[in-house]
Amino acid sequence: MHKETSASDPEARKFTVAKAITVGQVCVNGGVFLVIGLTVVVCQIFHLLRWPEALILGAILAWPWWSVSVPRWHRWALARGVDAHKLQKAAVMTGLVWPKGWIFEKTEIPPGKRENN
Repeated sequence: MHKETSASDPEARKFTVAKAITVGQVCVNGGVFLVIGLTVVVCQIFHLLRWPEALILGAILAWPWWSVSVPRWHRWALARGVDAHKLQKAAVMTGLVWPKGWIFEKTEIPPGKRENN
């Protein structure tokens, strides 16, 4: 059975920043690379674009995935008791998120914003 964890749960406190970053890299950036890769492959198979243009198109198509998945991952990690400051610092250092205040950081779409539209 799957049980929900919270920050007050002793099991949740065992969740480390490193584990949260690993999950983020797999789920967030893994999805980004999958979208980019599939875009390039499809464009090459059907001779739609040369690979540099297909790569750019893939990055454009992957941006919405990143914008939606980063806030969800962040909320998920915090719910497991990961320290917010340490998580942000490690996520920036590993290229998972942009530094606070950067223009690209502002493209994150928090879950509540999508539900209210």
